Amino acid sequence: MTPPPALPERGRTIVGLLGVLAIVGAALSLAPSSSIGQAATIDQPTGDAEAIVETDPVFETGDAADDPAIWYNETDPAQSVVVGNDKKGSLEVYDLAGHRIQRVADGFYGNVDIRRGFTTGTGPVDLVVTWHFGIQVYAISSTTRLLSNITDTSTGSIAVPTGGEGLCLYRSPVDGSTYVFVNSRSGHVAQYQLTDADNDGKIEGTLRRDWVIGSETEGCVADDELGWFYISEEGVGIWKYSAEPGAPSSLDARTLVDTTVALGGHILADAEGLTIVYQPGGTGYLMASSQAASDVANSIIVYQRQDANAFVRNAKVITGSMTDGCGRTDGIDALAMDMGPSFPHGMFVCQDNANTQPSAGNQNFKLVPLERLVGLVSELAPTTTTTTLPLDTTTTLPGDTTTTSTTTTTTTPPTTAPPTITPPPTSAISFVGGATANASATAHTVTMPASVRAGDSLLLLLATDNLATVSAPTGVTGWSQVAALASGLARSVVWQKVAVAADAGKVVRVALSASTKANLAVVVHRGTSLTAPVAAFARVAAPSGTVHSTPVVAVPQAGTWAVSYWTHRDSTTTSLIPPGGVQVRSNSTQTGASRIAAMVADSGAAVTTSSYGGLVASGAATTWNSHVWTVILAPA
Repeated sequence: MTPPPALPERGRTIVGLLGVLAIVGAALSLAPSSSIGQAATIDQPTGDAEAIVETDPVFETGDAADDPAIWYNETDPAQSVVVGNDKKGSLEVYDLAGHRIQRVADGFYGNVDIRRGFTTGTGPVDLVVTWHFGIQVYAISSTTRLLSNITDTSTGSIAVPTGGEGLCLYRSPVDGSTYVFVNSRSGHVAQYQLTDADNDGKIEGTLRRDWVIGSETEGCVADDELGWFYISEEGVGIWKYSAEPGAPSSLDARTLVDTTVALGGHILADAEGLTIVYQPGGTGYLMASSQAASDVANSIIVYQRQDANAFVRNAKVITGSMTDGCGRTDGIDALAMDMGPSFPHGMFVCQDNANTQPSAGNQNFKLVPLERLVGLVSELAPTTTTTTLPLDTTTTLPGDTTTTSTTTTTTTPPTTAPPTITPPPTSAISFVGGATANASATAHTVTMPASVRAGDSLLLLLATDNLATVSAPTGVTGWSQVAALASGLARSVVWQKVAVAADAGKVVRVALSASTKANLAVVVHRGTSLTAPVAAFARVAAPSGTVHSTPVVAVPQAGTWAVSYWTHRDSTTTSLIPPGGVQVRSNSTQTGASRIAAMVADSGAAVTTSSYGGLVASGAATTWNSHVWTVILAPA
């Protein structure tokens, strides 16, 4: 949940005092705070809503996409992004046309939230915080819109003994401190304060409060203006606590906002994602995902943000002319700001369990004009108006100008017309070069081709003959793991990166926890995406035998190339026999018993079919273990 831009200092003081009053009221009377402001009666939309944009599907199959968050680009609102998690493998960044612009792939990622203008010793940053084996903090660049990890720990995550997955941020209106709530499936909640105590530009976390809600929890949101923390207890309903770290968290210090239908409320279990729509004067909406047990029963429930969170309406995001709807939704987010021609009044984002239209694929996120779900104040009407909006901490990255107040002038008439989406250019991809090394060692190295130029895509592929732990590559920096696979006594890992000029001729090193026979290969392609070369992939552990078929992957766009990777573990094979129609770039093995033969090939030209894979390579003897991969490279 991303609050809108900042109040001037006077406004901050007023909101801070009101937040204190709300918190004191909650602590003493155990009742919800009185209203900060009453808006005029606002007409609500009727019926269900249709999305106008959907994101590229996540790479992993099954229940993978989970929770989105919106980052608002103050300089160019149409260049805002949606950050979402693929809980089976990555953190994803999408533009407002739904195209993936970054994929941070490193195993399980939980929920994600965003706050702008966090002060560090090296300057203000916009924070993207997620659950990744603890609390993981990223900065998002105001120019490139890409994420970089700024967590101040050796592991890249802040350890949380209680476990987690659910996560949301809170900026206190009392003193401006920033906190992160993490929720485990057992119902345990912990509140950490985020700081840069040593002024090194990196973020550490300190536990301030923890307690047990009851049963399973995940979705949560905090109100930065009114000082409330909301959390979904999935089979029960939505609870409301004070968000301040010193406030009580006992069972008698909370308020039940709504319950499941079984308990007399509006929610078809499970109660899942939560978000807040900020409106002037402390008004607006609390929105919740009523997940239900089927894709068609799922709905979005809208409550008033102020007072006792009165029920407003219930609506679904349904299949329309542009996309299918959102079914069995986990995470949601909303922002009531002008975000360009497609979303002039704001945007609502929901996770979709079954992505069926316009073409079926893995789960993804749907983008909906916000006014289709909730009534918004007249300041967002199609007349030229000037409005100072509620609390946030809007700023940009170090070196840019910090903003402490924001005035937004809106002159764009409302529209529900679909966005203009220009397909990415299909620049021709070409193979540049590659290198392979085979050894039995605790560290494996390969030298980058001298022909590497800045902007080339680099794929680093490792196959081992045992399950020794694999460290991240060194010597050449900037790799991100696409994915890994382990089965039997074999492991394979693929990394990607966009080259810089200095990478040419460098040695990349991958260390393992034990001496291991391994094949390490690098392949270089030109004309690929400058942000995320890998557009899609699949990998599978093949059954024992002499022949191995690559998995089939949907081709997401024109101009892509495909890379195929086969690994085969036995004591006989010296090289694999390739299928027809591919260009072999690497094909070799070690010597002796229990060795890995590995072959890398590519399509040699743009893929012209809607899917790619099913290519069969064979070894000389029945394998003990085989891994096969298909990797799709996106054009620039």
